[in-house]
Amino acid sequence: MKLPPRRRARILGFQILYSRSHLGLSYAGELALCKASGLKEDGQDFALALAEKAWEARPQLDPLISGALKEWRQDRLTGSLNALLRLALTELLFWPETDGKVILNETVEIAKLHLDKAAIPLLNGVLHSLAQAGNRLP
Repeated sequence: MKLPPRRRARILGFQILYSRSHLGLSYAGELALCKASGLKEDGQDFALALAEKAWEARPQLDPLISGALKEWRQDRLTGSLNALLRLALTELLFWPETDGKVILNETVEIAKLHLDKAAIPLLNGVLHSLAQAGNRLP
């Protein structure tokens, strides 16, 4: 099944963010991932921008994520779930031109490909809670 280019760019951003935080991926490694993705330059640029903004905004994102978790602590979440939550929240907050419903749907579809099935309801609940709270930063 061929995935839409924007979803493939989000997946690449997720891979970059996860690899940066858990594998210590260098910028050169990120560029190699981009080239290997087969995405056009604008898709690669979007993935890099999304991952970079998520990385920089962790001090803003993590309290929002922690506040939306019910009976969970963020440090108990898997690295991949944390990365995907941060990436989706980054797009919700800093790419206001993208419809929030699209971001939520895309994130759930990416989760189905990359996360354990049991993590999807948690991801979905946290993202809906954050989206309904109207989390948009200036």
